[in-house]
Amino acid sequence: FRVEATNTLIDPAYLRRGPFKDVASVRVTVQDAPEPPAFTQATYHLAVPENKAPGTLVGQISASDLDSPASPISSAQSSRVQVAIQTLDENDNAPQLAEPYDIFVCDSAAPGQLIKVIRALDRDEVGNSSQVSLQGPVGPDANFTVRDNRDGSASLLLPSRPAPPRQAPYLIPIELWDWGQPALSSTATVTVSVCRCRPDGSMASCWPEAQLSPTGLSTGALLAIVTCMGTLLALVVLFVALRRQKQEALMVL
Repeated sequence: FRVEATNTLIDPAYLRRGPFKDVASVRVTVQDAPEPPAFTQATYHLAVPENKAPGTLVGQISASDLDSPASPISSAQSSRVQVAIQTLDENDNAPQLAEPYDIFVCDSAAPGQLIKVIRALDRDEVGNSSQVSLQGPVGPDANFTVRDNRDGSASLLLPSRPAPPRQAPYLIPIELWDWGQPALSSTATVTVSVCRCRPDGSMASCWPEAQLSPTGLSTGALLAIVTCMGTLLALVVLFVALRRQKQEALMVL
């Protein structure tokens, strides 16, 4: 660039000796300084499904040498960048009950009474906020009511018509499905026994025939006791008869 220097305070006696200025050219050379390579982004966010095979390409990260962008990186300096890799969940686990449910209910329970809160589990979800829907048998023949609470659980209720007691427990099929894409479903079974209870609500017996016996023993138990007693009595009679026969034989001899 061009630089001009001028004397702004000139003595009038020397005006004829002018001009009182000078011009010079200044050349500035910008030298290249080594710089570290630069990435194309400040941070990288990549994602990969959870079930991908080893060696699957997750993403690409690019950097260039600022001193020579068109050439491969060959300077001895280094730089760093943050790369976040998110593992995407795939819906590959069908929902299931959180635990086996073997429940009893008193035969004197009021219609509509809450029996148990049934909880479901989806292994594809993290924590206790599993998005699972539950549904039980519907229709007039359903012995129990299953009400979905829309929070991964369902309430098992007695219907308006109480379930009659019986020797075998009730097996209630529960259908579960998640909210994944595509949705997965499964079927589980909840066992409910209608039992005779004590005044404090604890279970006394779950066999209907026990109510027929004042001692609390079932008909089968009573028959077994009678059979054992009859067998013992027959053995005693046989033993006495054999001893008597042996004594009579000795007397004759």
